[in-house]
Order: sequence, then C-alpha cells, then structure tokens
Amino acid sequence: MGAKMKKEDIFKAFDAAAKNLSEGKFGDRTFPDAAFVIENGAEKDEKGKTLQKYRHLPHHNKGVKSATENGSVDLPHLRNALARVNQVKPVKESVSSFRSRASSHLRRHAKTLLKTYKEKASAATQRLEKIRLLCEEFKVEIEE
Repeated sequence: MGAKMKKEDIFKAFDAAAKNLSEGKFGDRTFPDAAFVIENGAEKDEKGKTLQKYRHLPHHNKGVKSATENGSVDLPHLRNALARVNQVKPVKESVSSFRSRASSHLRRHAKTLLKTYKEKASAATQRLEKIRLLCEEFKVEIEE
C-alpha cells in the first residue's frame, strides 16, 4: 500500500519544487563549498571556489558557514547523500579514501540529526513513494 498525501501537501510540495527551480537547483554553483563533500587536492577557480567536478554530495543549505555545523544540514539531501556515497567516483582522490571520508562526515551529521540512523533508509523509501504518487496525481512521466 502506498503512502497517502493530502492534496494541500501535494500542492505545497509542487510549490516548493517550483520555487527551487526558479532559484536554481539545490547544490548549484551559488552554494558555498562547505555545502558539499570536497575532494582532497581539488582545484579552485579564479574566485577561489572549488571547481564543480570536485564538489560532491550536497547536504547543507546555502546558509552554511562550516561543513561541520548541523544547523544548516538539509535532511532530505543528507539522506540522499548517505544513499549515494558509494556511487561517487572522485576525480583526484582515490575512491576508497574519498568514500570513507565522505561516509564518516555524513554519518556524523546523521547520528546527530536523525531520530535513528536506520531511519534514513525508510525515509528515502517513503520519499520516493510520495514522489511516485505526486507524479500519478499530476500525470507526470519520469524520464530516466
């Protein structure tokens, strides 16, 4: 049985998504480096910002000041980053080194912010089910 959402919640979700699209996507170039897990040895541009190809797993909002702070962590993106950490293929750093470091960083946030660390898997599943229901409701096809 799928998750159920009230129509008002569906409209709120679509309004939030539209707002995010109009402001740029989560984790775009306007986000500070502290919002990401950055590869060791990453190169920077002329403005001192890390090049996009070295910025992985966005999980903080734009207001982040330090990568270690928990107040700016975006929980849905933290859950997504935890789920994807083993899919990242770093450019400069070794895969095992990067994944170990990134996983450790993300788990520190998760242990502090999530009710239980196990919640991340069920929350991601519930979120996907909500998206599926939204797409059915509005007859939106998902391209892969």
